[in-house]
Amino acid sequence: MKKLLMSFGIIFILILVWLSSIIFSLYLDYNKSKRYVEESVQSVITEWNLVELKGRMHPEVIKKIPDDEFLQKFNFFRENFIHLQSYGEIEGEVNKTDEGYIIGIYKVPLTFENTSAEATITVQKVEYGWTITDFRIKSTSDVKRSINKTETSSI
Repeated sequence: MKKLLMSFGIIFILILVWLSSIIFSLYLDYNKSKRYVEESVQSVITEWNLVELKGRMHPEVIKKIPDDEFLQKFNFFRENFIHLQSYGEIEGEVNKTDEGYIIGIYKVPLTFENTSAEATITVQKVEYGWTITDFRIKSTSDVKRSINKTETSSI
């Protein structure tokens, strides 16, 4: 009986260690992906840098959107969200999908010269770090458009 209880105790401890390692790993991924999103806001939205955005987007997303359409949407952002004045606290979460991908979805409040808005930026963990898989900005004054892998029109 004593050996049985010890065996259950060891199994319980091993399960706790395993769960702790998963939680700690997601915590680290959260911090790294949140930092990546903040760097993206600073490098892409502050100056509306097309090259920087394309460099941060997942290659599969870039392949699915024709260049002229991507440029049209990017120019829409640049023309309608003028001069980023500030951004607020970045909030989001990191999850592991059923397919095994680690995805972070973040919302960033933005204040532009001409409007307030909220960016929703989805990132995916890849072997070399993080990459953007979805990039949306929604204005409080109904200026809406997105660049992502599935939608190609106004939302």
